Amino acid sequence: YDEKTVDDTNVFSVEQLRNIREELIEQQKVYFELGLLLQEDIDQLNYSLLTAKNAQLSAQLQYENALAMLKLSMGYPMDQPIDISSSAQDLLTKSALSSGTIRDNLSYGIAEQQIKLSGLNVQNNRAANLPSLSAFFNQTYNAFRNEFNFFANEPWYPQSVWGLSLTVPIFSGLSRRARIKQAEIKLLKDQNNLTMLEQSLKFQEIQTKNRLNNAQSKYDLQRENVELARSIYNNAVRTREIGKGNALTVTQKYNQLLAAQAQYTGVLAELFQAKLNLDKLYNNLLSTNK
Repeated sequence: YDEKTVDDTNVFSVEQLRNIREELIEQQKVYFELGLLLQEDIDQLNYSLLTAKNAQLSAQLQYENALAMLKLSMGYPMDQPIDISSSAQDLLTKSALSSGTIRDNLSYGIAEQQIKLSGLNVQNNRAANLPSLSAFFNQTYNAFRNEFNFFANEPWYPQSVWGLSLTVPIFSGLSRRARIKQAEIKLLKDQNNLTMLEQSLKFQEIQTKNRLNNAQSKYDLQRENVELARSIYNNAVRTREIGKGNALTVTQKYNQLLAAQAQYTGVLAELFQAKLNLDKLYNNLLSTNK
């Protein structure tokens, strides 16, 4: 492991962390043999190496499980490979994905449609009390013959009947009135359900937006923390190069940088999860915003 400064584009994978740990141990063994390090320091490095190896296995397993879950959600064949085309930075550069209102929520739309259906049901039951007027017309032709000669050149006698029918509901044993009341109660119930749903969605919106704002603030702070840790590490490397530092200090600052990057990754995942939750609330998962 050659100590060198790192720039903003340097992001270490779990496998790289393991390799760096192994190289650090080989380098520090020289100091141990010269009596410049204690056995406890070497043990600590070995412990870090084992931790890095476990982290690598865990990260690989989580990655495979995440891909399997993605395939399941998409209805994608499990035995077919899939490539991830967008990176975290690509997602961060997208414009506000989590934009919308609670009226875009799928449950809210269903509740509104239910109110419309209940209102039409009330109108339908009320219309049963109204008089109904219908008309009819019937046109027939008769031969009035005793012989089966309907295709002969004989006269046919037409008959026309028409009329109007007026139906006036008078009494239905109060069943019609009961149906109207039931329909009105159903309408009121649906309206109350929509009001309660709206309040619940507003509460979820406030909570989710607060989590998103908090995750965004934590992301901004942690990004500054990574930049600060990177600057500290680079300064430690330069100090050692001019003979005023030592390898242990550089190693400590390097570990500090890796820890800051790990925290940055966790905060980034939290930010994406907060955005996803708000997109789900707004029914905006299929947004085409770029």
